[in-house]
Amino acid sequence: MPSARPPSPFEILNYSEHSLGAGADARAVSYIEIKTPTGRTFHGAGSNTNIELASIHAIVSALNRANPRPTP
Repeated sequence: MPSARPPSPFEILNYSEHSLGAGADARAVSYIEIKTPTGRTFHGAGSNTNIELASIHAIVSALNRANPRPTP
């Protein structure tokens, strides 16, 4: 019996990236727009010298906006 795949906690609506300079030490910036299961959209941005890490930072940024921690 195949296992049912759980619903995704978000859907990626838009993604873009670019460099902030030239050469091996240039920083990369990633931007993402996600949609939650409730239909709300959130944006995130991330920056790093590694484009993969910049993308992960952007995802985490958007998810943090979607699920803010309550202030004490």
